[in-house]
Amino acid sequence: MKVTKMSRAVMPSMDNGNGVLFGGKLLSWMDEIAGIAAVRYDGGKVATVAMEQAAFKTPIPVGSFLDIEGVVVSVGNTSLRVRTRAQIDGREEIAAEAVFVYVALDEEGRPRKVNEKK
Repeated sequence: MKVTKMSRAVMPSMDNGNGVLFGGKLLSWMDEIAGIAAVRYDGGKVATVAMEQAAFKTPIPVGSFLDIEGVVVSVGNTSLRVRTRAQIDGREEIAAEAVFVYVALDEEGRPRKVNEKK
């Protein structure tokens, strides 16, 4: 499966008050990359319907560069599951991971069958 990636710089304005990245900001980035992965897979409109799990494994300090990746790991009739992982540049361990669920949408915003974009 194709991996979608992005990098972000963790700026002081993203601090949670403890000198590390606010978890909500990270989840927003992970949802964004997962959504891109889902659209690239399907080729049409999709919407986030669930976050099955999220784990913050290590603090991400302000000043870090963060690499985030997303990959479609399973496909149902109308839905896709996308695993995301975040890694601090220069470190081997995964800093955070989450699984997002998307539903494919038709022109009226109703669920439709997932297509594999060729």
